[in-house]
Formats: sequence, structure tokens, C-alpha cells
Amino acid sequence: MQRAPGCRRGAGPILLLALVALAAAAPRLVRAVTDAADVFAINGLYISLGSPPLPGWTGDGGDPCGEGWQGVLCTGSSITGITMNAANLGGQLGSLGNFNAITSIELNNNNIGGSIPEDLPVTLQSLFLSANQITGSIPSSLSKLENLSAMSVNGNHLSGGLPDTFDSLNRLVNLDISSNNLTGVLPSSMKSLASLTSL
Repeated sequence: MQRAPGCRRGAGPILLLALVALAAAAPRLVRAVTDAADVFAINGLYISLGSPPLPGWTGDGGDPCGEGWQGVLCTGSSITGITMNAANLGGQLGSLGNFNAITSIELNNNNIGGSIPEDLPVTLQSLFLSANQITGSIPSSLSKLENLSAMSVNGNHLSGGLPDTFDSLNRLVNLDISSNNLTGVLPSSMKSLASLTSL
């Protein structure tokens, strides 16, 4: 039988092998590769928390989005959320400002100590740190979190007065600072919180 022009003997098996190899590589091709800055940030957080036994987590490298680290939410290659409530976490929060696109941090009901870091990610929309062992004051850097809509730090050991830096938090709807050791009066800038429904 005459072969079609351009068709070489043995091309069929070669094509089949190529397709099999491509299919085997497909999961690796679609797997996310976490942004390097986010990997650096979450490695630092893991170490600050005392390197707890969390599935997937490590203090050096890794691919949180591609490997599905426990409690880590991603959009594409960016870490957008960390949810680790009642996970028996200790240590401290350390530095959080290196996350590029994180919008939610939920670490309620743990044993995290230390203070709320000054360098909070400006992309944050919700920050939940209730029922921990956090001390110090509420940082004045809150004024940079213009997208913040909810913040709960109740049930800690925060002290001092509230910073007068709420003018820019126009989207803040829920704020819970109860059951702490805060003193003083509410700052005048809180009058600008037009969206606030609970305090």
C-alpha cells in the first residue's frame, strides 16, 4: 500500500510515545508555582510560629499553592488567605508585610503571643486573631489597610489606647477589640467609620 506523502514508516509509534509523555507531564504543567515573595513570607511566618507540625509547611522553600499546604488559600500563584483556627499554634506572628496579595488571615483560638506586627500587608481585607495571647498595642499602621472590612482581636492581652488612625478605614464594617486591657477613650478618627456596624 502506498503511504501518503510526508508520512514516514514508524511515525505512528513515535507520535504515540510523545502523547503519552505529554499526558504524564500535564499535572506538572498546570501545577501552580507560588510567587517567590509569598514563599519567603510564609516560610518566615512558619518559623515565627515555632515550626509547628503542619502538613506541607516548611521554613525553607516549598510550593504552598502547588502542594496544597494546610490552611493556605491561593489564587493562581499568589497566597490570598491563611486560615488556621484552633490549630494549637504558638510562637509569634513575626513579619507579615512580605505577602504580595493576601486578603485574609484567620488565626483565632490559638496560643500565639508577641505583638501585632507593624508591617501588616496593605492588601488585607480581614484580620482575625481572637482568643490568643497577643500583647502590646494595636499598631498605628492600621491606617494603611484601606481595604480592611473586618478585624477581630478580642480575647487577647492588648493594652494602651487605640491609635487615632482610623480616618482611612472607610470599608471597615466589623471591629471587635473586647476582652483586652485597652485604656483611654475612643479616638476622634473613629467618627469617620461610616460603614462600621459592630464594635
